[in-house]
Amino acid sequence: MGEYSIQVASKLSGVGTHTLRAWEKRYKAVVPARNHSGRRVYSDQDVEKLSLLSELCLLGCSIGTIAHHPTEELKAMLEKLGKNDVLKNTHRYKEEKDKIFIDQSLNGLLLALEGYKLDIISHELKKLYLTLTPRQLALEVLVPLVYEVGRRILKGKLSLSQEHALNSVFKFHLGHYIYQNFETKHKKPQNVIIAGPEGDYNEVGIMLAALLTGHYRINYFYLGPNTPADSIVEAAKALDATHFIIINSTGPMGPNIDVLKDYLTYLSKKLKSDRTIFISGFHRLPQAGQNIKAFQNLNELDHWLKEI
Repeated sequence: MGEYSIQVASKLSGVGTHTLRAWEKRYKAVVPARNHSGRRVYSDQDVEKLSLLSELCLLGCSIGTIAHHPTEELKAMLEKLGKNDVLKNTHRYKEEKDKIFIDQSLNGLLLALEGYKLDIISHELKKLYLTLTPRQLALEVLVPLVYEVGRRILKGKLSLSQEHALNSVFKFHLGHYIYQNFETKHKKPQNVIIAGPEGDYNEVGIMLAALLTGHYRINYFYLGPNTPADSIVEAAKALDATHFIIINSTGPMGPNIDVLKDYLTYLSKKLKSDRTIFISGFHRLPQAGQNIKAFQNLNELDHWLKEI
């Protein structure tokens, strides 16, 4: 289920933000939830209903007479008016609009990075955070951005200095999100520990994993990069952690594969047998314990988080 800001709900439904607020206040057309910051959070069902109301108003209906109708009745009204094509094309139209917005944001971030315009990058990330869900921000913006920056560095179009500058802005904004996670209520009962293995100092991937985990309202504890195995075991006992996400940035061809295997073997032995350890950067991992699951990218982690 989507969780959209008022800006995204407006963009997807075609209802202006001022009109949307008026429909909420006067007619209770939708009643959005509120996130931990008190901002409106709209569901897929809210956006769908707003889209239907918008279409019916364009056809001459008065919002005051239709706002209280459930979604299925609104669909039936559109069908009677011969607007089946509107119902069929609504979802595709939303996806196309969203893709255009995200593509424009990615291009803007890359252009700003080329000129070391970190203030523009910071402003754009703030806007994206308010507009997109954490999952969209992680998988559709930040992961493609990190990949493209790496590709351009290999081609000599960007420098390592520019990558470090981008990472510093990432850490600032994602750090705020991680801090806010501790104040979020109504979470699932699971406790997840997110960390990087000892000797690995890359933090961006760990922060993106935290962004995804928070999207699913899963309670997590962020230990950061370069975390000794003993520290994870100690935290697991204190927090009664049920799952562990270890973000390894070196991959299977890295020089510390044997060290990493020993690290995971130790964790597997010390943690409870029914606890699951997710480790990134691998398609097939050398046997280090029955409770260890390897994943290659954040899309695979996203799939598992849905099931937790």
